[in-house]
Amino acid sequence: MRLVPLGAGQGADRGNGGWFEGPGYPSYDGSWIRAPPEGSAVPEFLFEEGHEKTKNEPHPVFVVGTDNDCHVRLLGDQIPARVCRLFKEDRAWFVEGVLSRWPVYLGCRSLGAGDRAVVSNGNIVALRPPPTPLGWLVRISPEDNYYLDFMSHRDHPNRYPARFPCRSSLGETPPAPEELKRLAWQTDQMRRRSEEDQVRVADWSAFSQYVKRIYHKHGITCTSWAESGRKKPVDGKPPPVDPRPYPPWVVAVVAKEQQL
Repeated sequence: MRLVPLGAGQGADRGNGGWFEGPGYPSYDGSWIRAPPEGSAVPEFLFEEGHEKTKNEPHPVFVVGTDNDCHVRLLGDQIPARVCRLFKEDRAWFVEGVLSRWPVYLGCRSLGAGDRAVVSNGNIVALRPPPTPLGWLVRISPEDNYYLDFMSHRDHPNRYPARFPCRSSLGETPPAPEELKRLAWQTDQMRRRSEEDQVRVADWSAFSQYVKRIYHKHGITCTSWAESGRKKPVDGKPPPVDPRPYPPWVVAVVAKEQQL
């Protein structure tokens, strides 16, 4: 799979130099990136499918944006940190948007947050409404799927789903409040002290009320599993048990005993 900047023809040959292997985090073996060619605003990207170190691993997920961890990293402050992601499922490549305020375009089709579409050979993926220089011509060959058909006792086809399939917009989620971060640290301290027998039941009871107040402050509410999970009312308190008479042999023994 290759992303060729618009107006760059067929792209540069990997033997010409200027390519850097393993961009982004997590980095993938067989992925290469090259600085934008003259007259282009986006870099060229190449992924070698069927690479010896990745063909038996889950399909990679490539993120496009200006963040340092992005695999296809762009320059400039006008583009968000993460714009879209490219990933493969089975034999098809997909592009998915991660922002509602900055959609990605597959041809003339707009893809917002969570919207995905199949990418075919010759499609244009753009970051702004076309026509725009912020785009790539996608090069995909069906022959690159040869490793999916190869089977032996040592090599097996890649039958794993895409890595982190539900993490499309994780990078754009709002940061956690400092109060919740402090609460997580306090909970870990309570757990550690409990393992050392330094926490009483009353301490846990008071701490649970403290956690509940903070959760309510940030709009987090909880419903008891006894009410929502069982789908029936909570069992009431059982009636008290009446005292039972002693067995006759116990009564006989007690009657013979004398107080000292």
